[in-house]
Amino acid sequence: MKKIQILLVFGLILLSLGCQTIKLEPANYEWPIENAVQVQKDFTISIPRYSLTMNLKKIFENEILITDNQPNVQEVRVIRNYEGLYFLTANKFKNVYILQEDLNKMEVYSIIEITKNGIVNPVFNQRGSYVELLIDNEKIVKLSKEGKYEKK
Repeated sequence: MKKIQILLVFGLILLSLGCQTIKLEPANYEWPIENAVQVQKDFTISIPRYSLTMNLKKIFENEILITDNQPNVQEVRVIRNYEGLYFLTANKFKNVYILQEDLNKMEVYSIIEITKNGIVNPVFNQRGSYVELLIDNEKIVKLSKEGKYEKK
């Protein structure tokens, strides 16, 4: 009888240990450099290096950059920060979109308005706690997950 009780207690201990969540901290998701990605006619982009594919049609609709049901912009810029959020923009976009992963989809975490006329020649750079957006090789905008930015 005691052996059965000992086995039951041991089994419960093992079971409770198996139910614990394991967290691996810290984790850094950042991409050291941006990716310039071609937009397909069906509004999808694909970055094989990071096994990432997504459809951007709703973003193009928001930017009003669709002609004859096709994207008006051929290339987007994407970078991922240390927290795993994706920053996305393109030439002619008015905004930077911060995206977060969800089960089998991307959700817009926030939208940062940069200009009312459209961004010219955007380039992302990773800068530790923030992502830097260089516009037309002169204007610098600092971006964070809160969607706040400051212009220099």
